[in-house]
Amino acid sequence: MKRHAVITREILSTIRFSPSLQSVPEIAGGHHEKYNGRGYPEGLAGEDIPLGSRIIALADVYDALTSKRDYRAAMPIGQVVAILEEGTGQHFDPVLAPRFLELIRREAKEEG
Repeated sequence: MKRHAVITREILSTIRFSPSLQSVPEIAGGHHEKYNGRGYPEGLAGEDIPLGSRIIALADVYDALTSKRDYRAAMPIGQVVAILEEGTGQHFDPVLAPRFLELIRREAKEEG
């Protein structure tokens, strides 16, 4: 399972991206790095993690928690928000996570 980030980077590195998208392999390959350095595959921390990877990390966890899986129902937004808040500064970028959470709350308010 942990190898998928490395394999993703390797596969995407074989694609000829336009100059504006040259960082796609690095960004996709780093989406499981954690802000505190305890992620994988390289154990990058803080600003050493590409910005795009830090954004995708938030979106990926949000999607995983809010999506129905064969083994569990989708989590309610309140529970997802609590998990993301708890991970802020550890798993997630402490500047990006509050902004992401603000968007989630705004959308939930508009839907509710």
